[in-house]
Amino acid sequence: MSEEICKSRKASGKTYPNLITLRGAGKRLDVPSFYQTHNLKSFMIAPTAIIRGVGITLGMDIRGD
Repeated sequence: MSEEICKSRKASGKTYPNLITLRGAGKRLDVPSFYQTHNLKSFMIAPTAIIRGVGITLGMDIRGD
């Protein structure tokens, strides 16, 4: 939904989206690992795929399924 449509809906008292949910983006960010940034080994307990993806991106050992 475009910004103009959202503003129009808001002005007329109708419901409109006010957030974006980033799920399944499918592209890994190229960022320094947690170890490179903090010089600490780390692990993450990851009960969901989104949390697991954050840990993988930061180079953490992942625990839990």
